[in-house]
Amino acid sequence: MRLMVFSPNSICWDTQRINGLLLNDHEWIRAELPFPDAVYNRCYSNQRQLVHRVEQVIGEQKVFNHETWLDKWKTHKLLENSSVGKYLPRTKLLDYEELSNHLAEEILNPGFVLKPRLGSQGQGVFRIAKEMGTIIINRSDNTPLVTGSDPSQIIKVLREHIPATKYVLQQFISLATVDHGVFDIRILLQKNGMRHWKVSAGLSRVAMVGHFVTNICGDIRSLHDILGNDIALMDRIIEIS
Repeated sequence: MRLMVFSPNSICWDTQRINGLLLNDHEWIRAELPFPDAVYNRCYSNQRQLVHRVEQVIGEQKVFNHETWLDKWKTHKLLENSSVGKYLPRTKLLDYEELSNHLAEEILNPGFVLKPRLGSQGQGVFRIAKEMGTIIINRSDNTPLVTGSDPSQIIKVLREHIPATKYVLQQFISLATVDHGVFDIRILLQKNGMRHWKVSAGLSRVAMVGHFVTNICGDIRSLHDILGNDIALMDRIIEIS
């Protein structure tokens, strides 16, 4: 079996050849090859037309993991009554009247995050906080979108930037940090030959300093680098996964 990594831009449709990186004796080398027998998709965006075009060449159902752009609200509803439901942050569809009531509260703790239902790489994510009576709406890099003390004025600005039907309002979670950057832990599960889900990989993404999301990360580290020798914590994370 040969393994090749390539991007959509590497495909030459006229010749039906692909330029990419081929794994050869534990080393990656540049190579030009015909279309593979199967493709495992790692492009996390809406690529349905591309997937369909590739399958026209290699055959139907030969592109795996093609549903990668998931609706956050639908995902939350599917998971909230499952065994991992108790670990989920509180999440609702964005309702500006309800948000206005929250903004009028004296204290917002721990605050909220506005996220597009369909989004990636931290684009369009905003954090809502309140300090000394001032409402602060920050972008994912912590630069302010709007600040003020009047909830109605804040809502007016948000309406200009954020369509309510396309966003969710989510409880903000204060993440742990390493080297002054917040980090997350990502566990990859795949089905084995017995159709059982198994952990096949794990990593941690460390955000750039000052950012509150890890989607655009400053560093990628192994779980061992982040968790050290805490085997019990590692086992707990895998169990939740």
